[in-house]
Amino acid sequence: MVSILIASLVAVAGLWYSSVQTQQANDQNRQANDQARQERALTKEGQITDRFNAAVSNLGDEADEVRLGGIFALRRIMEDSPRDQPAVVDVLSGYVRTRAPAAGGGTKRDAGGRPAPDVRAAFETLAQRNPVHDKSARVDLRDTHLRYIGVRPGPAGAEETSANGQRLERANLSGADLANAHLPRARLSGTHLVGTRLEGADLRRADLRGTDLRGAQLLGADLKGADLRGAWLRIEGNTGGKVKSDSDTETPASEQAARISADQLLETQWDHTTLLPSGLRDDPRIRKRLSRMHTDTR
Repeated sequence: MVSILIASLVAVAGLWYSSVQTQQANDQNRQANDQARQERALTKEGQITDRFNAAVSNLGDEADEVRLGGIFALRRIMEDSPRDQPAVVDVLSGYVRTRAPAAGGGTKRDAGGRPAPDVRAAFETLAQRNPVHDKSARVDLRDTHLRYIGVRPGPAGAEETSANGQRLERANLSGADLANAHLPRARLSGTHLVGTRLEGADLRRADLRGTDLRGAQLLGADLKGADLRGAWLRIEGNTGGKVKSDSDTETPASEQAARISADQLLETQWDHTTLLPSGLRDDPRIRKRLSRMHTDTR
């Protein structure tokens, strides 16, 4: 009986010791794995930093192909490391502002009047990014010369961006020259377009909800199906909504109404939240629609 008890105790002790050894081995393996992961993360972070610095350096090169390579490298960094997207957005926004200033008409342009290839590539990279990773960064292209700008269609099956829905929500495009730009279905909700030139621009089915369009030049733009709900086409509280004339160069764009026709407006989506200039509110067709909206809200 005693021998059986001793044997049982020995067996239990053996099992306990084996369990302890296994637990220690597992702990050591976990620690080793954690350390390896940390080392890989640090290595990757270092590689991203090196790639970022090299790409930014390329943006200042005199050769067009080197600058383009820098832009494509920054695009790849955004895809590989979403945490670095805010820095890329800031860098490329500054690059476009520097290379295509509105005051100087931008850099060299192609035969079709479009901005230089590097500016188009930078704009395309910004327009096709996923804004979810922007954090506090914001696409800032104010006072730029981007006439005839457009974005090539993405690959088949890709999320609709590019020429079918550029992601420019909350961007600052005030004072930019986007005349004849190709922006169908562009996502521009909450974007600042104060004093922006958009004559002849393709804005079919664009999302312009909550967009600030005070002083924007929209005559001749294709706005079929565009969503203007909540958009500012004049100063809030100023029903007069002064429209800029050729001789009016002193009034800031932010104090002027957007230049848009009643025919254009009637092709868009708008409601009682859209701030309309008085010149449009006086149009019989607009008054009729406003009256119908008022009746529907009762």
